[in-house]
Amino acid sequence: MLVDDYGLDLTGWKLWKATAISDDGLTIVGSGENPNGETEAWIAYLGTDLDRPDLWIKKGKIWLGDNFYNTDGTGQTRRRTVSPGTTAVYRARLYNDGDQTETFTLRGPAGNADWTVKYYGGPVEDPAREVTSQVTSPQGWNRSHIPPGAFRCFLMTVTPRSGLPSENSYAFLVQAGAQRDPTQQDTLKIVTRVR
Repeated sequence: MLVDDYGLDLTGWKLWKATAISDDGLTIVGSGENPNGETEAWIAYLGTDLDRPDLWIKKGKIWLGDNFYNTDGTGQTRRRTVSPGTTAVYRARLYNDGDQTETFTLRGPAGNADWTVKYYGGPVEDPAREVTSQVTSPQGWNRSHIPPGAFRCFLMTVTPRSGLPSENSYAFLVQAGAQRDPTQQDTLKIVTRVR
């Protein structure tokens, strides 16, 4: 079926069993043997178009989150500890892991009385590129026309108020959703703590 009806290239694969099928019937997961003879899980997308945001966050010299797709930040969580009144900077990327050009919507919180959160379009903190009001709005901030395999940079800053006692922390989620299929989402988790 996967080869004849959907044209999937399964050369060298042996699919042993399907273990789950999505409610819409367009995604099947299972286990099998890859072309190297190793046991491996597999996933087959049967829809005609795949709308897939992939959020990454930088930790030192590496990026976390590649090919992790979830709504709780698992595998793409960044933690920082700062002094009161000092800003923590988080660099992130929104990749299009889909198979066609897509617009993605980014949403996140603005913080609270103790914590200020700001968002910037691009890789640096530039007041001219601040998009906090868009990201924190119910509509979110649209990143338009991202080709398959391409990404757009964005940056978040988190600042605890001066005088905030140590051990206080603020955690939040930043979510990206595909405009054509809002059920296709990915999430970063940001945790900032006062030392």
